[in-house]
Amino acid sequence: MTDEQIKEYTLRITGANASGLTVIIYELLEDCFAQADKAYQEGQMETFAHTVKKAERYIGELLHGLNYEDIMAKEIAVRYVRAQRTLIAARVEGKQGGLAIARGILEELKPLFERLASADKSAPIISNTQKVYAGLTYGKTSLNEMAIDPVSNRGYSV
Repeated sequence: MTDEQIKEYTLRITGANASGLTVIIYELLEDCFAQADKAYQEGQMETFAHTVKKAERYIGELLHGLNYEDIMAKEIAVRYVRAQRTLIAARVEGKQGGLAIARGILEELKPLFERLASADKSAPIISNTQKVYAGLTYGKTSLNEMAIDPVSNRGYSV
């Protein structure tokens, strides 16, 4: 992942609520799948295994974020565990086929969480973060971002 992508995800995560964070994790998973595919095609098996392991951890985060008191959460958890096991097998065997299976399982669920996130108007999970405004100034070739920080104490609270 490039530094620019990391900055973009960091900015989105600090302003996301719980359902928005789930969608961001799905997007991070898509990036992992693309990176793993590329590493496999280039024969970089160590990078492939590392990237698949990262995808496994993202699915673990999705599992931890479920509210198991909800009936649907149990069905979603079963799918997450199946995707995670498929990724583990792909990593251990060094085969790319498991990525497509796991990707298919997760692609079925992503639209549901996108709809939930668009309807969710709850506050961001992380409070006391900087506000970033884009478009106040323009560079020669790019749009500049400006952070306006009226708070001198940057103690994040969750």
